[in-house]
Amino acid sequence: MNLPDGHFSLFWIGIGWMLFALAIIWSIRTAPWHKIKGDSEAQHVFIGTTVILFFYGYQALQLVMD
Repeated sequence: MNLPDGHFSLFWIGIGWMLFALAIIWSIRTAPWHKIKGDSEAQHVFIGTTVILFFYGYQALQLVMD
């Protein structure tokens, strides 16, 4: 989807980023971290997912930069 510049004012972009930040903070605070601490299998899944998401984001950034 290609949105041209100028469709949203800086106010609405700021509101969107603030809502996004609040959602991320809420999800981090309410995540069941105690389940990951005691279970090595859950730790492996968490770390593997983190690495995959990192590489996916890095690859997407490389596509944008080219």
